[in-house]
Amino acid sequence: MGPICQILKVNRGNKMEYMSSMSSKDFMLGQKAKEMAATDKQFESYIDKPFRGNMNISNILTNSGSTIMLQHDVSSPRPYSRLHLISGTKAFAQKYPLPGKIAIGHADFLSAEEMTKLEQQYTPGIVKKIGELAKQIGGHGGMDFMMDWRLIDCLRNGLPMDMDVYDAASWSVIGPLSEWSVANGSQPIEVPDFTAGHWKNNQVHDIELARETSIVSS
Repeated sequence: MGPICQILKVNRGNKMEYMSSMSSKDFMLGQKAKEMAATDKQFESYIDKPFRGNMNISNILTNSGSTIMLQHDVSSPRPYSRLHLISGTKAFAQKYPLPGKIAIGHADFLSAEEMTKLEQQYTPGIVKKIGELAKQIGGHGGMDFMMDWRLIDCLRNGLPMDMDVYDAASWSVIGPLSEWSVANGSQPIEVPDFTAGHWKNNQVHDIELARETSIVSS
């Protein structure tokens, strides 16, 4: 939810309005419990118990009119994927499966050379500033260091957090709201506005470091 909400400026000029959620039946875990119980008695208590469906899909409408499709794959057998993609009016960007791809129109994805050119042109300021240092220190390819650096950077310089308590509440509430919607025939349910209306004027994330910081990245 985090990256998609940040791209759509949720809580910073946009907000989630309502959502509807649907789950499939369980086609795997119940059967697996029976198979395991045949050789291990500790699984007998799980036989004929209700399990969550294999796949949950939630659709969320935002104030701007954009939509979010959120999939939660509980147990189906498939390769790892975050299903992280954006489909807009001018282009389509897909992060998984790796490598990431961009398409402009229906013809085909951009070539590796065109992708490299776009990446160089649109590399965010924060990556230009500490990207190489982050790679050296590591942690999920440098992502962990970059997030920690940015958090400390904001705290030490009195800057607004890129992710705050209102974001945490907005992203986390999708869980219980999804559960309610599934239990009530996929009825839509309103997503609370935890910012109390301040989403209209909150500033967007400063990944370009436009508000220059004083921390030395070394």
